[in-house]
Amino acid sequence: MGPYAEATNLTTWSGPPATNRDLRPWLEAVDKTARHDKSHARRRAMLWAWGRLFTFSAIPIGAYLFFGAGLSWGAFVAAAGVILFAGAVRRHEAATGAATAAGQISLVSEEALRRVGGVPVTLRSGLEPAGLSTWQAFFEQREPSLNPDRLTPQEIDDLDVYGERLSLYGLLNRTSSPVGASRLAGWLTSPPMDLGMIGETQAATRTLAEAHACRLRLLASASLMRPMEGACDKFHATMQGATPIENEGIARIIRWLVLCVPITLILAVESSFGWIAFSPGWMPFVVVLIVNAIIIPNLLRGVRERLRPWLELEPIVATMRQYAETAAAILPEGPRLIELRRRFTEALEPGGLVTLHRRIPLVYLGLAGILHTIIDVFCFWDLQVLLLLERCTLSGREQILNGIAATGELEMLCSLAAFSAEQPETSWPAFEDGPPHLSIREGRHPLVAHENAVANSLELGRGENTWLITGSNMSGKSTFLRMAGVNVLLARIGAAVCAEGMALTPLTILTDLRIRDDLSRKESYFLAEVRQVRRMVETGRGGPPMLALIDEPFRGTNSAERVAAAGAVISSLMRGGGLHLVATHDAALARIVAKEGGANYHFEEQFEQNQMVFDYQLRPGPAKGRNALRVLEGEDYPSDVIARAHELMRELGESTPTS
Repeated sequence: MGPYAEATNLTTWSGPPATNRDLRPWLEAVDKTARHDKSHARRRAMLWAWGRLFTFSAIPIGAYLFFGAGLSWGAFVAAAGVILFAGAVRRHEAATGAATAAGQISLVSEEALRRVGGVPVTLRSGLEPAGLSTWQAFFEQREPSLNPDRLTPQEIDDLDVYGERLSLYGLLNRTSSPVGASRLAGWLTSPPMDLGMIGETQAATRTLAEAHACRLRLLASASLMRPMEGACDKFHATMQGATPIENEGIARIIRWLVLCVPITLILAVESSFGWIAFSPGWMPFVVVLIVNAIIIPNLLRGVRERLRPWLELEPIVATMRQYAETAAAILPEGPRLIELRRRFTEALEPGGLVTLHRRIPLVYLGLAGILHTIIDVFCFWDLQVLLLLERCTLSGREQILNGIAATGELEMLCSLAAFSAEQPETSWPAFEDGPPHLSIREGRHPLVAHENAVANSLELGRGENTWLITGSNMSGKSTFLRMAGVNVLLARIGAAVCAEGMALTPLTILTDLRIRDDLSRKESYFLAEVRQVRRMVETGRGGPPMLALIDEPFRGTNSAERVAAAGAVISSLMRGGGLHLVATHDAALARIVAKEGGANYHFEEQFEQNQMVFDYQLRPGPAKGRNALRVLEGEDYPSDVIARAHELMRELGESTPTS
């Protein structure tokens, strides 16, 4: 069991928190303990560093006493120095590893403390990972089809999945490696529709969310991979693209020709001393060295080039080995977690990560000028090491690649679990079979700080499949739509949701919340929206069950046509399948929805000292207030402008706002 499994002895930690409210004091206690353990381990490491120095100095002193002074007990001093030095080295490495492990546990504890209480803070990157497509292809090769439902760029933008400052991915992301980051991003943008896979993921996430000590150790162990993004990508590419050495058969024969060097050397020495009757002299030994130095390198071109990548990969292999050892030792029981433990265990078996980690340092031996050349001439060192590494990269490739995949999978689950544990007032959604249904009780948007978020409820699919939301700008309509979409997405990826309760059937998410011009495709604002809404109409007429979210439909055209087009589309959606949330300012659409059997809800505002004040509470029925002119008055527009606006309202047959 590695230092991250042993660091900060569990008995020194306070009892695991029973509720989210207990999480902060528990994390503070863990951080304090980890800091103390780090300081203690660093002191021990310093003492053992001095111990290494003193014990090493005993070796040359003993050698001098034995060979120089002729004292027989000098040999004992030198031998004892060798033994004690080896022990001091091991102790120093153990203390250094414990200090590093405790420091990383303190790091992830501090990060968790920044998030406890529902503060939407991005701790890692919130942007789409650079190598997402490469790693997605890697995972797709290693698992059966999960019937994923890929979000389009429209949904990714509308639901704020990625973003430099604050995004859903940034809120979830606690990964440290590119494989983990890409796995989380791919899972978020291609969530499964299969109920079995959703249930397994939720169960694993819930287990890790409740196993706080285990989760922190896993996050800490992975955190050393943060500066190794390039090395991780290179390790994957090296393992994935490994091929046998050219002229492999000849290379393996040449490997054994190294025996000619000691044989001819022994014969030459024995013949020089007259120990054998047959006297070949030094000529065979010289000939063997000439052959090794001139002829054989031409047959083994590219050996050193094939070794060079491994010079950079030792740290990432060591870190992945340590992560695998930690996970195999401390992962709790549970669906999906047992399979991950098995894959980590297999990755550590002979021929896997442990063997590879032990063999990589052999590459360093003699890689310096004339010394390297001499060693290579005598024993073909480069070839010997390359063939040893080849056994891992070829025969053990699948178990190592499966270990890399398991690392990404577990990092993703730990990210979902950390979010689920740290967010206050979350719940685990219940999935159902049957017709489309979505019920959210007191739901909140996770990107809104918990202390500022106003909870609202939603019930679609049992009598009403469409809600039309009206209200003023900034009253909460768009946030309500996004709250529903984001919580459905969280539910489908197996995370806890920001609601007191939630029940749903698997729903694909289609959105029209934030349409933009696309000049590269010569699409106007209106045309882009028309094409997006058409996807909803087509899906509603025979596609998978969907949740359609539309904010101000067809706002890119004139008023009369906008209402006509939006009314026709909403009527079509209501006659088809799926669930729909539509936000608008148009009272005419509220009447159409009511006539078709949908429900109207609204957000209200109050005027206080000529300023609009919102409570962000959803209420039944359509909005009745008209407040645009009040806003102009509150912003001190000239009186003649206000008077003309009221006059035009009367000419258009519209009632003017009352005070």
